[in-house]
Amino acid sequence: MVAEPKNSATKLACDQAIFTSIRTPMGEGYRIIAASRGLRPDEKQEITRSSPSHDSLCWTPAEEHDLPGRLAAAFYVLPTGRLCAALSQYAGEEHTGRGGHRVYTHNVIFDAADFPNASFNAFVVLRAMVDTGLTEPKLRPPQTLPPLSLELDGLPSEIPFDMPEVFDETDIPRFDSCHEDDEDFWGALGTPWRCHVLEAILEKHNVVVNLTERWTECAEALLMGVPGPMRAGISFSAGIKYSVGRRHMLSLIHDETGATKTRVSGRDVVLVDPTDALPKSTGTSSHWLRFIERHWAKGDLFGLSRRTSQTFARMDAAGRDQIAQGFEEIDALSASSTDNLLKILSEHLPTADPQSPTSIERMNTAGHVLARRFQETAWSEANIFWPDVAALPKESPTATRLVKPLIQSLLESAAQEHPLVAAEAALAVFRNAPGDSDDFSSIRDKLLKQLLDSLETATEAQRLRPCGSKESLETVLGEWCRILPNHPTVQRINQHLGTVASPGTAR
Repeated sequence: MVAEPKNSATKLACDQAIFTSIRTPMGEGYRIIAASRGLRPDEKQEITRSSPSHDSLCWTPAEEHDLPGRLAAAFYVLPTGRLCAALSQYAGEEHTGRGGHRVYTHNVIFDAADFPNASFNAFVVLRAMVDTGLTEPKLRPPQTLPPLSLELDGLPSEIPFDMPEVFDETDIPRFDSCHEDDEDFWGALGTPWRCHVLEAILEKHNVVVNLTERWTECAEALLMGVPGPMRAGISFSAGIKYSVGRRHMLSLIHDETGATKTRVSGRDVVLVDPTDALPKSTGTSSHWLRFIERHWAKGDLFGLSRRTSQTFARMDAAGRDQIAQGFEEIDALSASSTDNLLKILSEHLPTADPQSPTSIERMNTAGHVLARRFQETAWSEANIFWPDVAALPKESPTATRLVKPLIQSLLESAAQEHPLVAAEAALAVFRNAPGDSDDFSSIRDKLLKQLLDSLETATEAQRLRPCGSKESLETVLGEWCRILPNHPTVQRINQHLGTVASPGTAR
């Protein structure tokens, strides 16, 4: 299928705030040391409560020699309804004399209405923060920070119709060292455990996951298992020690001492430690969870995020299962018969719901499978499908983009037998199409050029063989003369043959 240009980057308007510990005339200790004017008092209070302070990161400064530039991340809703994305890191030694290293957190605050522009993915915003240079600690910032404009480069919030070729592997969501083809990507969080975590999240439990590393990478992969619009309400932290006060719905931590078990005791918190015995529920009891696990097991984080980062009409358990079943049917289309795929396109193209990700992807996948199939099939076998392909709806831009590769594949197959065979077959598409507004003009012009080239080099017998008689040949050319009387290639074809076929001679 022909790829369309990728979505251009989107600008995200943000306020910002820096939370850390420095000595100033106003005092010392962890607090917001600089912020945009647009930040409200209750937003500042929530950021102060949610930000990590001394000794709150899940690794030691000494470990940064192995992984320099390591970052922790957080995301949550503020009292005003705006969203906060935060990156935390070490920034030199503490100045208070208590030892250890200073923790530095840069926060960006943006409207929830803009979250779809980030594909409902907080890590799209976090990566934009990294790209903008917000990981460079500013320990002497001005007290008032300017508003920010972050350039987002995430997946589009709506699926393009010709999706199979729109994206490539460079679009795979990554954060830090996240590589989906790495066998150790999940670490100890294998199939039963990650499904168990996702099941708990979808049931709206608070979840703490104890891992030795890759907290941010696993957090993003887990959240791609949640329908996009639901993610705004799922606060999380990754690489930050658990605190009762921070109250994140998902916390990915490292706890060697087991202190977290004591802290969550008696609370509505699911503590997941892959070194413990497996939970009774493995989280694969629903269509949705099995659908997510299939993508995880294949390492297909890109395909998963593309499918789940959409706007869905229903996101309750029954709605999620219905969505998953739709994607399961789509994945089975590659084994479907050609007749069935053409039936799907014929029946559903006129009524495809652009707001339904599964509806659009079903059409797109059917077309993609057919185009590839026709490219590999000789005309002698594929010609029985030509009438159905030529009759497919082409009235909308969406239908045109989908049908065009099918027509091109079959006409190229026909041209391999003989350009005149393709020219005769193409009449079914172009007979009633105005020549000056034809969306398929590039296919038509290439076909006519091939026909002219073949006629200039062929003997009379070779010219007639595909049609069987001179009358049949003149009929085909007469039709093209009626359709495109002033087309230079058609005129040259008639001149070369010495048959001045007028529109009135067409049979």
